[in-house]
Amino acid sequence: MNNRLRNQNGFILPLSVILSVLLLAFILHSIIQLNSDRKYYHYASLQFTFQQLRECALIDLQRKINQDILNQEGSFNYRQGTVSYHVEESTDSLIVTLTISARESNEVDKVTFSKESKKMTNWLERIK
Repeated sequence: MNNRLRNQNGFILPLSVILSVLLLAFILHSIIQLNSDRKYYHYASLQFTFQQLRECALIDLQRKINQDILNQEGSFNYRQGTVSYHVEESTDSLIVTLTISARESNEVDKVTFSKESKKMTNWLERIK
């Protein structure tokens, strides 16, 4: 009877398999989490870059509109990317289509300026 209690044949193998599976599951979970964090960081960084480019372009557009030197088409080159614009005139407003390019990605915005007050009246982001 005492010999039967000390018999541990087959005890170590299942325990080591269970521990190996748990360790493998933890490593796999860590890899998936790291990949997800990288994708989110890339997306957030790109959106931040687009926002910076958008704000810089709007300041430069406002300056050109105030000085009455806005061309029909043009672009602004910044360190983070490029913003191209196309101007359509209506009777009382200027409709400016902005194409923001950064890190091989594009966003298109539309901004409407009043001709009379030379201020922004409407703004649509990510229309395409």
